[in-house]
Amino acid sequence: MVRMVRMVRMVRMVRMAVDGKNKTRKDKVFFMIKYQILSVLFWPDIKFKKTIKYNWVLYDIKLLGKGVILKFKRKTERINLLLKKSVKKERGQISRNFKLSVLAKNEEEHKIIIDKNKEFIKYVVAVLKKNDTADFLFLEDKKFYRENPFGIVFTITHKCNMMCKFCFNSYDYSLKTRNQQNDLSIKNIKLILDKFYNDGIRYLILSGGEPTMRKDFFEILEYACKKNFYVVLNTNGVLLDRQLIKKICQFPVHIMLSIHEFDDDESYLKTGLKNVFSKRLNAIKLLKKYNVLCLEYITALNRKNIDNLETIYNMNLGQYAPDNWQFFRVFDSNGEPGSSKKEMCLAIDKLHNLNAKYNLNYKIVDSVPFCVHNDPYKASQVISGELNEEHLVKMVTDPKGGIRMMCSFEKNLGDALQDNVKKCFKSNFAKKMVNLDFVPGECHNCVFLKECCGGSRFVAHAKNGSYFAKDPLVNYNNKKVKK
Repeated sequence: MVRMVRMVRMVRMVRMAVDGKNKTRKDKVFFMIKYQILSVLFWPDIKFKKTIKYNWVLYDIKLLGKGVILKFKRKTERINLLLKKSVKKERGQISRNFKLSVLAKNEEEHKIIIDKNKEFIKYVVAVLKKNDTADFLFLEDKKFYRENPFGIVFTITHKCNMMCKFCFNSYDYSLKTRNQQNDLSIKNIKLILDKFYNDGIRYLILSGGEPTMRKDFFEILEYACKKNFYVVLNTNGVLLDRQLIKKICQFPVHIMLSIHEFDDDESYLKTGLKNVFSKRLNAIKLLKKYNVLCLEYITALNRKNIDNLETIYNMNLGQYAPDNWQFFRVFDSNGEPGSSKKEMCLAIDKLHNLNAKYNLNYKIVDSVPFCVHNDPYKASQVISGELNEEHLVKMVTDPKGGIRMMCSFEKNLGDALQDNVKKCFKSNFAKKMVNLDFVPGECHNCVFLKECCGGSRFVAHAKNGSYFAKDPLVNYNNKKVKK
């Protein structure tokens, strides 16, 4: 409600701008309204204008008082649907008791539209009621999505203020020497962002290292926002003081904050730095105070975190509640063992039970084979693999601009400064990865193949020297096959 009231105020500001009373503020106000809408429906602004079910296209989104109008078209036909009561107390979520109505000139037109398009309207309502950000893939043609790049992790710096032993970047470069390596220049950063946008990238994760360690970080952030990317900042949160957060929150930025421990003693064991947990909590308080667009936590599933999942969820219910929480499988790195079968099964059980208890939908977003658990159906409810159709990002850049398939993959597909991202995405290796050609033959008749993707191809290669090898967490005794 607060966010919607703020939207109405912004609309009034826009009217003032149009009247010429505040021309200097005009562009910024329109810019912010666009992202206020995005914070309500989350993905549509990026993913519309593609043919969806029943051959309709979502071509525009408009504000109307405390509601949002979704505008659909099909050749010469038009349907305008009004979404009311669309915001819950938590930012960015759609209320399950929303109201969807058809806008029409008169009662007769209203009846004609409903009678002719009843199934399509039911379809839209059903997707919205599922209340999951990933469900907005209904706005995207899946064939188009599979064949074109959409999101990318853009690594803008080697440098980091921490030395986490489980960091995935240990595969991309040496953690010991990364603070001595040169980063891409601001000129090259901007050239790459231009190329990304021209190649159809719309979802941009600024990552590192720690992105805020760059002295020109805000120049990069402002440039990315002006290009109309949906910008996500992947940060460890430790450097986010009041001054930095206040400045960040002037931009429509989605914060993805690492939080891998739940007391200062544990954070010291993992990072070698004091008071990391307390600093992160302070950053979270400030981000909420200054009304960040979206706040998401990411947590590595090591044994300590799995044992304390109840504590994690209790934290989520209080003043530190995020808009979303994603959990990650831990890979072998720096002598630290990755997630074992026993640990992953325990994590699946706990996530499933806690989600049900608190009516939440937090998931493991790395590739994990569902058959690691003796009940793959249960696993499917809490795992959303990084290469399945729901996942927004299928490509990353390393700190030197090399383009790869997901984090940690050592195979270079091209150079972000020189090469076309679309071309890299359509390379033989990328196509094989996206089309699941690398998964072992034993996975091919499994009912969960498209969701599970046969587990992690990176781990399969790292452990066995082949992308065709099986993930170490696979247990084919639990596989479910088509009847």
